[in-house]
Amino acid sequence: MVKIPTEQTVWKIAAIGFGLIVSIAIIFIMQFINHSLYTAIDGVSIENKEQYSAFIHNNPLYLLGVLISNAAGSFTGGAVAKLIRNDITAPQACIVGLVLMILAFVNIVAVSHPVWFWILSVFAFIPFSWYGALFIQKQINKIT
Repeated sequence: MVKIPTEQTVWKIAAIGFGLIVSIAIIFIMQFINHSLYTAIDGVSIENKEQYSAFIHNNPLYLLGVLISNAAGSFTGGAVAKLIRNDITAPQACIVGLVLMILAFVNIVAVSHPVWFWILSVFAFIPFSWYGALFIQKQINKIT
């Protein structure tokens, strides 16, 4: 027999989904700005895989911008999920970070990235979505 989810569960899923949408938008905007700044300077085209891969390996500041955008998006996604549904726990908000990490690894595998970027990418998603939810919880605790 199929168990129908409760309204509370549906709202939790919706909050996490909306947090994911907001975080993807934040990451997209920040990475668009980051990419625009560097391509204007270096004339790098994202369509040319070899040129883009060489650019990535020679510009650690560009990758730092990518890491910052990933962390900011994850933080925002966890915070938005917690804002929408107060009973979401920090580990549940980490679902946002987990999905973002899976999406990022698809990109990392598609274009060669340095090993240090692989390692730091793990810490840019799940922990920051956790911190986003905890930040909102602390703000709620201050108010009440």
